[in-house]
Amino acid sequence: MKHILLATVLLCTAIAAHAQGIANPRPLNLPADTDVSTLKNTGKQAIAELMAAFAANDAASGSKSYIILPLPRDVDQGYFTLQFENAFTQKAGAAGYKLYTRTDSVLANVLKETEFQQNYEDALDKSTIQKLAFIGAQAVVVPRMDIDRSADGTVTLRASISVHNVATAEKVWGDETAKDIPRPLTTEDWVRRGAIGLAALGGLAVLLWFLGSVRAAARPR
Repeated sequence: MKHILLATVLLCTAIAAHAQGIANPRPLNLPADTDVSTLKNTGKQAIAELMAAFAANDAASGSKSYIILPLPRDVDQGYFTLQFENAFTQKAGAAGYKLYTRTDSVLANVLKETEFQQNYEDALDKSTIQKLAFIGAQAVVVPRMDIDRSADGTVTLRASISVHNVATAEKVWGDETAKDIPRPLTTEDWVRRGAIGLAALGGLAVLLWFLGSVRAAARPR
């Protein structure tokens, strides 16, 4: 009997893990010289600002229960998705909004069914969104994180969300925040900064010498 019970528990655990299928998103495409720690800090700030705007604008037209879909591409196995959830809880939770996490079995099955991680747009299908109503969600938040590099080498991170009513699949709100990601200093940067610092010290030394000379010349003899 114990063996049967143990086997049943293991089988249920395996099925649950397989059903979720969303624990490990694909890696976010990053420029080769991107510092991940700096990227995380920049993204966290952008997400916090975005969720603050969401909470301040009564974005979901009175809805009180939400789901945040996991990002199909992320860093550190879901870091930014977790930041969206944390920011939502901190900003919107104070207003009495309830958040269903991505570990919910119904949500996991919906994402597995549509192969969300392989095809981002499928998650926006009306019938798919409406299935989320089975767990009591009134609105779904679809987050995005995009990284762009301009011609001058500046790397910009864009965090955006779209909020959809579950019953109608209608988009009721959306917003975006963009932030430049500070690039790591290269050897050339350090040499340039050192040269500027030395030049500044040299200029200061010349100025002090000049002022000293003027004072010396002005003294009575």
